[in-house]
Amino acid sequence: MDDPTVLRTARSVLSVPGDRPERFAKASASGADLLMLDLEDSVRPAAKAAVRENVVRWLAEGGTGMVRINAYGTEWYADDVAALADQPRWVLLPKVAGRAELEALASVLAAGSRLVALIETAAGVLDAADTCRATGLERVMARSVVVAASAAAGLAPPIDGPTVALHDDDVLRADLEAVAALGFTGKLCLHPRQLRLADEVLTPTAQIVTWAEKVLGAVGVGGVELLDGAVIAPPAVVRARLILERAAFAAARQVIGVQGR
Repeated sequence: MDDPTVLRTARSVLSVPGDRPERFAKASASGADLLMLDLEDSVRPAAKAAVRENVVRWLAEGGTGMVRINAYGTEWYADDVAALADQPRWVLLPKVAGRAELEALASVLAAGSRLVALIETAAGVLDAADTCRATGLERVMARSVVVAASAAAGLAPPIDGPTVALHDDDVLRADLEAVAALGFTGKLCLHPRQLRLADEVLTPTAQIVTWAEKVLGAVGVGGVELLDGAVIAPPAVVRARLILERAAFAAARQVIGVQGR
């Protein structure tokens, strides 16, 4: 399994259909921060079993990624879970309706597994605050209310869903800037050409990093909790730590050459 920091801080998440195993290695080398190996929407019902074997084989041979399984209660869910329960995994559960679904999943996966919840139904959005407190949950994917819900639960900031305009950078940039303003720090990408822009927009700027460093520096000096004459509230400290974690991750990714896509 990947370094757990990747799941918390990934900016670009590349979706890879599980029925295209010949693309797994290429996708892994694309420079995406994280792969999402899909067993759900991109897979025809008749192909579910074969696709599951493709993904399990990739992971068993040392490949990495987060696996989007089929939704809780579907006819494929139990087999998906059983196939991934042999060792710690990163699992994305789609169409989450509530906390109980995530905790049921966490209870049967191997210790150390981490979950990402895709909140995309009306019921899921209405119950987001409670859902975000599920055991084993690391991040969520959705919009609006889940930003506040995930922050309140102490999760990493959420991942935005895909932009389907694959060849329109203006649309993609507008989407990225809008969700970044809402508090999202990750983006699900449907094509490798979307990765660079996602990483660019979702990497903390130098100005923001400087602010975060000042906040933590002020808090760490003899108990002082003032910055430029203003009291530093606890949420600002949490935000500053997350910003520096994300900035360090982005810098490390650049050092290993993923920006030369």
